[in-house]
Amino acid sequence: MRKRVRSGRRGTSVSHGILLTVDNAPLRRTAWARLQEVRRRLTKATADLHRHENEDTPAYVRWTYATCPAMISEVRELYARIQSLASLITRVEDYAFRTGRSPESVWQQYKGEPPELEEEDDDAFSIRPGGELDDEIEMLATEFDEEFGHKKERESDEPPDAARSRSVGTHVHRRSDLGSDSETGQSARDIYRRLVQQLHPDRGGEWTARRQALWHEVQQAWEARDADWLARLEAEHEIETDTLTVESALGRLYAAIREIEGARRDAERKLRQYRKTPAWRFTLRERKPADAVDLADQLRSDREHAQLHLKYLEQTLARWSRPVGQARAKRKADGFRSVLFELG
Repeated sequence: MRKRVRSGRRGTSVSHGILLTVDNAPLRRTAWARLQEVRRRLTKATADLHRHENEDTPAYVRWTYATCPAMISEVRELYARIQSLASLITRVEDYAFRTGRSPESVWQQYKGEPPELEEEDDDAFSIRPGGELDDEIEMLATEFDEEFGHKKERESDEPPDAARSRSVGTHVHRRSDLGSDSETGQSARDIYRRLVQQLHPDRGGEWTARRQALWHEVQQAWEARDADWLARLEAEHEIETDTLTVESALGRLYAAIREIEGARRDAERKLRQYRKTPAWRFTLRERKPADAVDLADQLRSDREHAQLHLKYLEQTLARWSRPVGQARAKRKADGFRSVLFELG
């Protein structure tokens, strides 16, 4: 069989640069429709939020002061006294721990706020290399950090000082730990930079009351390291200024959707807190005699709780003020009486 002879050169593959044009207009229209939807939901949530903070809460506070002025002043004074004594006791206990002394001796020496420790005083309690337990301590510290050190703090829907908040109609913003999530922290920093560039007084433009209020709220949100709060402020500002259009870059539209979703989460989280307070929808509902009765009952409960707390703090300082010998004898006598009580 004759071998077939191929004529000509063998075929070679030649790569050609092809420019492919993609029309992303349908994607932008879809993203724009989604953006309008999340904006409507955010607008509804922020309207409820602003109404509660700017109308309902001030009206409720005015009503409480007009209804029970003496009792509210008494509760406020008790809480101020508690805060002062608790801070003092904490400083004394911290100083006693760091110096290896008893709180009684520290209190009797200074009879008030102890001095600040120098930096070198902390070295006595630092872990130094070379000890037999250093490896085990390092391992335990690492395990503890992995287990608890890098998790976001989960906060309840109601603030710790909910009793006082219910009495006077205050509210507390959550502080998010941006350092625990690098992506969240970077996103918050980017939002903050953009807001500063648009709202800073030196950037020009009319310095309106709304712009000033938004500028101060941005600083509060950044100080609290609250990413969702910052996202809500930027979303509100963009809605007011209408900087985005259907012709905006697709990536910017997607980023705006994510930011507005975060803003909506922030607004709805605060609304969940506010719905539990007596100030919710206060300006929209009719006053009833039962409202004043409930307020008085709540204030009496807060007052009793504060008085018990204050009594405990004052007893702590009184115990520290006794001479060391008397304090030890008192503790021994209390223990002896408790044993007799259990035996009886």
